[in-house]
Amino acid sequence: MIEEKRNRQHRYSLGAPAMAIEVRAALPSIRDLIDKAIVDRIAVEIVTDRGNAILGSSAEYASMTETRYLLSTPANAMHLFESIEQVRRGEIEDHELVTLDVQQSSG
Repeated sequence: MIEEKRNRQHRYSLGAPAMAIEVRAALPSIRDLIDKAIVDRIAVEIVTDRGNAILGSSAEYASMTETRYLLSTPANAMHLFESIEQVRRGEIEDHELVTLDVQQSSG
């Protein structure tokens, strides 16, 4: 049976997935589950007797992987958290983006 959690505002958080389904029920509807994971941006837990797996969009996985990398060193994590606090306090400045012209050498 499919179980959907009521609290959807923290999808893809470090907590429980938004949906859980037994593998026998998941297989016939795998395309629908993939679409749900991608479109609704939710994690679908596939439950088996050998353990559970998470089905989710590759974009969400890449985002979580990048976040884990950015927070992997204490110094970088502190810098990011301080930047977030500066934004919350309204301490922001607008800057123009700089574009670099990179020419590829032919060889």
